[in-house]
Amino acid sequence: MSQTISELSKNSQLVNELISETEKYLKIVTFRFSSEDFAKMLTKKAKEGVNIEVITTPADNIKEEKLRVKVEEMYSRLQANGVKLLTCPWEVGEPRLTTTSMSGRLAGGIGEKWYSLHFQLLMNEKHFLLTSQNLVPEKKLEIYYQSSDTYFLKQTSNKFKTIHHLSFTPVE
Repeated sequence: MSQTISELSKNSQLVNELISETEKYLKIVTFRFSSEDFAKMLTKKAKEGVNIEVITTPADNIKEEKLRVKVEEMYSRLQANGVKLLTCPWEVGEPRLTTTSMSGRLAGGIGEKWYSLHFQLLMNEKHFLLTSQNLVPEKKLEIYYQSSDTYFLKQTSNKFKTIHHLSFTPVE
């Protein structure tokens, strides 16, 4: 019997549980990924033989130089430990055309790039989790929708494949 959960929370319990219970594979799409805690969890799972694929934005979308360098190092460590980490190359938008630039500056450059990837999806062999939570250390009120329904698992897997294809397959 499938179970579906919907909740608002300021903690990462559902994300932590989904990662911890993964035995075979874990697929993640996330806009922001700067949490060392999540990176350690993924590294541990990869060393246990779990096939992990992560699609996220490049570190160059981070304004703060110290954090950007840490994230670049974290991405390298994840890859060195067997996590398949792909960064979405689709830069879109122009920060000078809106007041919502991440850095607050009006010129293009580090921390001001916008990427077409902006949602969070995690799935393993048992569950999928759609959430507003980025893989970041900050705790904010987030929404979570988790299900083990086989139809939704199949659809989620297809969505991941579509995102991967659209983001990384060269145009002929």
